[in-house]
Amino acid sequence: DIRVEYHPNSGRKHKTFTLEEFQRACSDVQHTHPADPEPWLPFNTREDFEFAEIAQQSRLSKGQINALIRLFRKCIDIGKEAFTFSNFNDMQKTLTLASERLPKFEKETASATYKGKLQEFDVYVRPVWEWIEGMLQDPDLIQHFKWDACHTSKFDAQSNSWVRFYDEPWTGDQFWNIQSDLPPGAKPLLLSLYADKSKLSTFGTKKGYPVIARCANLPVEIRNGKGLGGGRVVGWLPVIEEDGAESGKTNYVNFKRVV
Repeated sequence: DIRVEYHPNSGRKHKTFTLEEFQRACSDVQHTHPADPEPWLPFNTREDFEFAEIAQQSRLSKGQINALIRLFRKCIDIGKEAFTFSNFNDMQKTLTLASERLPKFEKETASATYKGKLQEFDVYVRPVWEWIEGMLQDPDLIQHFKWDACHTSKFDAQSNSWVRFYDEPWTGDQFWNIQSDLPPGAKPLLLSLYADKSKLSTFGTKKGYPVIARCANLPVEIRNGKGLGGGRVVGWLPVIEEDGAESGKTNYVNFKRVV
């Protein structure tokens, strides 16, 4: 059996489930909101979107993209197929339209002192609230949000006792403690932020490490996914050029961590 003890501020009664009931309760969410029939907008077609996605991920140059598009145009009957790009500029215009639907990145300055000298670096960030509002206003996604902390335990027949387990953020102590500090009726909204230094990326003429935000109130399969409710790039950490004379030194490593 599985026992779920909800936070006292939630006003919800504790529940005990069989394993099958618990698994079904975690996944049985009604989808009343119809799926978007054209999620690729503002691209003309899904094929245009998929082509642009591959081109961006592959970091193709303008010349390479134009060469590919010319090849595709030779292979199809114009007007009868779904691929509508004619050149790089067509794709870039649509990417610009798509980017305008998202909050813009803003440049901030990060500074740190090394060997008595103040050094400054450009850091690009964008607000997360519009992204959060969009998720909260989606009638299908909102059903998946978990607003109350809980302790989950599994009955162990050998010890004849309940053994606590952790499988989602709201089953942890931090979520519980945060809800304890809130006034009655208030619900915690938690975000996790991390920098992915394994993916050095280029945006415009700049390079940086993406900072990803994920909503900890959503189940793992959603918050770690690529669709609505998945992670969002909210910033770029600066790339600090290596100094051969300082590389590996403790003070220099700490300086880079501060930045």
